This record gives sequence, structure tokens and C-alpha cells, in this order.
Amino acid sequence: MFASRVDGLDVSGIRKLFEAASKDSIHLGIGEPHLQPADHVLAAYHDALDAGENKYSPTAGLSELRMALTDHYEGRWPGIEEENIAVTSGSTAGLYAAMQVLVEEGDEVLIPDPGFVLYSPHTRLAGGTAVPYRLPSEDGFQVDEDALVESITENTRAIVVNSPANPTGMCLDEQSVNVLADVAEDHDVWLLTDEAYEAFTYEGDHVSFLDRGLEKLGYFNTFSKRYAMTGWRLGYALAPPALAEKIRIVGYHMYAAPSTPAQHAALAALTGPEDHTDRMRRELNERRQVTIDAIDRVDGLNLVNPTGAIYAFPSYDASISSMELSMQLLEAGVVVVPGSAFGDEGEGHLRLTFAADPSAIEEGVGVIQKALEGT
Repeated sequence: MFASRVDGLDVSGIRKLFEAASKDSIHLGIGEPHLQPADHVLAAYHDALDAGENKYSPTAGLSELRMALTDHYEGRWPGIEEENIAVTSGSTAGLYAAMQVLVEEGDEVLIPDPGFVLYSPHTRLAGGTAVPYRLPSEDGFQVDEDALVESITENTRAIVVNSPANPTGMCLDEQSVNVLADVAEDHDVWLLTDEAYEAFTYEGDHVSFLDRGLEKLGYFNTFSKRYAMTGWRLGYALAPPALAEKIRIVGYHMYAAPSTPAQHAALAALTGPEDHTDRMRRELNERRQVTIDAIDRVDGLNLVNPTGAIYAFPSYDASISSMELSMQLLEAGVVVVPGSAFGDEGEGHLRLTFAADPSAIEEGVGVIQKALEGT
């Protein structure tokens, strides 16, 4: 009845749990910043509406926003021009478009395991096969070089990377970044880097793939996290001009053009003060520590302390699947995400966001403790 490429395709387990939760549940599931956008960003959005900026923008995005992005990344992408940039309806749309451009039937794409829930479906919808590469918890969710190299075949088209990472909250260290960059270059495959959480690192500086000088690089980011604009669905891709142009064309066939008023707000965010982002980072770091301390007090929960993003990904000592445990917690009034949603390596883990009120984090972890004691 329907095309085979959508057989078994569904919304993520994250979204299902979120939508099934009662209004008074403790939400440690959906990951988004805890603050509203900064006042000057909200004002820019309203000003755009009042000024009549409610029509279609160019498919590539507003020229003034693309120029601001070239200024923002000039020191990290030598010679960057507007032609290197596609403004997209969220970084997710940019990644999806890149898959449609690069992947054909029979191609393979290496995706992180554990890794963000959309990388595998995006590959499948492009006709390719997603091949997981391990980020083992025992190695701090860093790259297993031998396993990565073993995953490469003559059909490998691209490697997807994500740092700071969803779901683990870990930042890839310099060694892992170099390994991934070298393997991609040595095997002449595309490296598609999702760095949506780069503004939120807590222990050392973010190590970006932008600084590795790769020719076959697609870099994807978003205004959602850094500027608390998740609901406005606006992101961007940086890529060689030929790939950026194709991403823009696929984007046209998906959503015609990115939101015009949201782009004006993004321009204000990008060119304005960073105080708001700095505040979010400080507060998230405090909540990260609350989460680490709360988990540390629970027998049966084990955590590789997150160094970035807004997530903790503890493993648990109990003979129960992560989905079963998550459903028990949902019935007890706490929303978390089963680790199995993020790949085979995620089983036996739960994803919690620490972009929540500290008291909710404490209470939620307490409920998890009781659930584990009852297993």
C-alpha cells in the first residue's frame, strides 16, 4: 500500500514518550534550552512581523543572514562566501537534504552508536544503509578507531559525527576528532558533522571538525540551541559550494524557504550580545553538576560524566530493557528516553536532560532510584 522505504518508519521514541506524558509529569526527556530567547531576539522577531517581513525569503536564506554567517565563520572556514551557506529549516532539514544529495541505493553511511535517532532514518530514506560505529561507554564514548576502520567498505559514502553529542552529552576529544577526520580523508568519503550543541561545553574548548581543513566536509548547526529558538526551526549548513547549492535545491522541494521573520531574529541573535547564551551555559553547567551528584548517590546508576550538550546518559544495573524501564518511569510520572532509541550501544542506558529545574532533576532521579530498587 505504501512505499517500502517508510515501512517501519515512525516518530522517535522520544516524541512518543513526551506526547504520552501527563501534564504534571517531571520532564527529563525532550532536550531544549530552559530559557526563552533573549529580549533583543524576541524584539527582532516582532519588528520583522510589524515591518511586513512575512513573505517568502530566498530559498538559500536572507543574504544579510548568510553574510553574517560568513563573518561568524571566517576564521574557521578560510575563504568562506555566501555560496558556502544554505540556511535551512533547522539543522535536521539540512542533514536530511545532504543525505538526499549524497546517498544512493547501495551506499553506506557510518553513524555513531549511540547516536541521534534521526541519522539512521535519514540514511534509509535516501536509499542507503546506516552502518553503526561504536562509541563505547567504557572508553568515555570516544571513537574506537579499529571498529571505525573495520566498518569502512567500498560502499561507504559518508561518516556522520556529532559533538557535543546527543544522547551521551560527551564532547569528542582531539584524538577522536583527528581519527575521524583522517579516516574520512584516507578513504575519500564525506564527513557530515552535526555540531548543534557547540555552545554548550563545560570542560575545555569544543574541538570542531571545521578546523581540520577537510575538502569533503558538511558542517551543520542551528540557532535552536545556542539562542533558545527550538520552535522557530532555523539552522544552516556550511559546505563546498556545489554541495551547499544541492542542499538548497532539496530544501526548496521540502519547505520552499526558511521562515523569514525567524531569520531576522536569528540575524539579531548572531550579531548581538552573547550574554544570554553565556547565562544559559552557566546555568546548564550548574544543572549538570546537580545531575551528576544526584546520579552518583544512586546505587545501580553509573554515569560517564557529560562534558557538553544538555544530556546525561547513565547506565543501570537491572535486568530490564531500557524501554520497559522508561515505561515504568512514565507511569510513575517521570519522562526519560530509553537508551535503545539511540542504537544497540544505548541499551542498558537512560537519557536524561539536565535542561530542567534542579528540583525536578533531584526528584526525577529519586523516582528512578525507587524504580531500580523494585526491579
